[in-house]
Order: sequence, then C-alpha cells, then structure tokens
Amino acid sequence: MKLPVSTGNLLLLVFLAVFFAVSFGQLPGHNLLLIELQNTGHVLIFGLLTFMALRLMRSPGREIISPYSTYLFVGAACLFTGIATEFAQTLTGREVSYMDILRDLAGITAAICLYSVFDRINKGVRVVRSAVLRGCIFTLACVLLVVPCYPPVSLALDYHARKLAFPVIIDLQAAWAKPFLETQDSLLDNHPDAETCGPVMDHAATGVHLLPARYPGFYIKEPYPDWRSYRYLSFTIFSNRPAPFQLSIRIHDRRHSHAYADRFNR
Repeated sequence: MKLPVSTGNLLLLVFLAVFFAVSFGQLPGHNLLLIELQNTGHVLIFGLLTFMALRLMRSPGREIISPYSTYLFVGAACLFTGIATEFAQTLTGREVSYMDILRDLAGITAAICLYSVFDRINKGVRVVRSAVLRGCIFTLACVLLVVPCYPPVSLALDYHARKLAFPVIIDLQAAWAKPFLETQDSLLDNHPDAETCGPVMDHAATGVHLLPARYPGFYIKEPYPDWRSYRYLSFTIFSNRPAPFQLSIRIHDRRHSHAYADRFNR
C-alpha cells in the first residue's frame, strides 16, 4: 500500500498530535470527576482519530486498498497508538491502564462502524449493502459511544447528591457515598447486627470491621469543600470490643504535603 505523500504526512502529524496529547496532557485540577472525564475522553479522541484517518484514506481518488482492508489497517494503527500512549505516560508517573485501552478500542470500533454505514464504493454502491445489517452496525456504534459515558454522568449525579446532603459530610448508607469512600484493610457493612452497633442501632448505622493490619480504616475522599459556616464535626462510634483501643481521625487539606505536621491529627 502506497499513500500520496501529502496524505501520509498529514496522517503522521495527526497520529503524533494524538500520541503526545494523550500521553502527556492532563485536564487542569484534580478530582474524581475530572479524572473520569479524562478517561471517557479516550473514546471520543480515538473515535475522531479513526474517523479522520478513514476520511483521508477513503476520499475520492485516494482509495488505495479495499474498504475492509482500510478499516482493518486504520483500526490497527489507532489501537497501536492507544497502547503506545499508555506505556509512554509511565514517564509522567501514571500507570498503564488497560481500561483506557478498552476505551480506545470502543472509540475506534464505533468510528469504523459509523463510517462503514455511510461509506460507498464505485458508482455509489454502499460498502454494507444490507439495510438490516447497516441498522445493526449503527446500533452497535451508538452503544459503544453511549455506554462509556455512564460513569461520568453517574458520578456527576453523586456530586449533586453530596451537595444536597451537606452539612452531612458522608452518609455511609447512601448510594451516592460509594465513589467517595476508600477502605484500607477494613470492611464496611451497611446491615450490621445489634451486637456490632449496640446503642446506635436506633439510627442508621454502618459496621466497620477493622482487619489485622498496621493502619486499618477508611477514607472520605473529596468531602464538600466549603465548611466556613460550621465549627464542629460530630459522629457517633460504638465499639463492641471488651477493652478500649485507640482510633485516629485525620483531615488533609487540598495541598496536603503527606507530612504528619501538615494535617489535623487527633
């Protein structure tokens, strides 16, 4: 296969631009929603990359190989670029994400499906001649584009629910709390028995089972940020252990340096 020099150079520039943008670019700020949006962006970016590459290679007068071979070639090139970006971003301290590779593949496949539905060969004959098959392919493309959008939309709704619940910092029983909780060597039980929670059972309670470890517990990630109208944080803890033991509460600000002196410890 031999592409015109101008088309080949343009494709190379586009692929390089995507490679460097995905490998080393990052949205401003740092919170769960921005991270999820950046992850979901893989679908859109690689979908557009695939569509652009197909457009360049399938333009009238530039058809070098058969349509299906073009789809395969472009899909493989885009997927290779996505895999390469994952390994390149380890240079910035990020880890290889196989979920991001799957998102890349979803965007690539969706773009190929959409393009094939409307693609035509000589004398205007459609590449996919069956109307039923075109409908199935179009539906598959829509599913591949819509399903990856569910996590950021769901998380945005959880942020809204968290805002409505304020001044409650976290409701361990609420569905919206799940993205903002992280356990470390512990288990959370939203249906504890009376022996576990004792006198607090007349209210909604969550059992926290601390496993044998150095620092078992759980974290509340990204609590609602503006507490200026409040002076106290209150909660009730009941222990069913026969002897007293020490618990610690830590509060980090947004610019926590991970030093002991740079946080609230009690």
